[in-house]
Amino acid sequence: MRSNFVRWWEGILGAKERDHGQGHIALTVNILWQIWKARNRKAFEAQEADPRKSVQQALVEWEEYIEAQKGTDGEFIQQTAHSSNRGKWSPPPGGLIKINTDAAFSQNMRRTGMGAVARNAKGKLMKVWARAAYKTSEPQVEEAAAIRMGKQMAHEASWRAVEFQSDCKEVVDRINKENGQQSRVDVILEDIANMRCLFAKCTFSFVHRTGNCCAYSLAKFAVQLTKNVEWEEYFPMWLHESAQNEYKGSNPDVSNRVLSSL
Repeated sequence: MRSNFVRWWEGILGAKERDHGQGHIALTVNILWQIWKARNRKAFEAQEADPRKSVQQALVEWEEYIEAQKGTDGEFIQQTAHSSNRGKWSPPPGGLIKINTDAAFSQNMRRTGMGAVARNAKGKLMKVWARAAYKTSEPQVEEAAAIRMGKQMAHEASWRAVEFQSDCKEVVDRINKENGQQSRVDVILEDIANMRCLFAKCTFSFVHRTGNCCAYSLAKFAVQLTKNVEWEEYFPMWLHESAQNEYKGSNPDVSNRVLSSL
């Protein structure tokens, strides 16, 4: 199949029927991404690339992601207070884009990761953003910063009707109540309030941790990043599956055939 990329890729997708097949596919996508970046460096920056280094980098990033997902005690701390084991993600009303945000940080690396996941009323991924920074701060500050990032991205995408959802109840309540108390998070909340005029409709809602898993996984992934990433149209397999699982949880009667078409 080397002479036909489409047939080769269809063969790769067949791996999902066997044990660890989804991981095989996700790792393959990561390798292809590294090849693409190496190609761009050669085409636009005249940098020669060693294929072995590209594959090694793909493996390193994949292993870092797997390690991040293990949830090692003390390594990742969710930037949210009052999270719960109850609740689920629900699609937005027709015509709206729902953007789930979350933040996480690594105590060992002293780094913060933020993620924003945009989906439509059918649960389809529209756009995904992941940002990393060499800093840590108070949980509410980082959660508010993640919401602000999602709002900036929504404006850049020219979306006019949006719902922002976070599992940090304190921040969501303060945004909706426009609380006037003074704290370190106030500057960010003021930015969020001032950006309301950029949208025809803009709402904020709270969801428990179990309804924000996709954004949470993305935030943990972002901690490991060396540069910001943005996905549109084509998304990592693990993220696509997480989004599908959340959508399936909100629509128990939806068939696997419909899900696979998203």
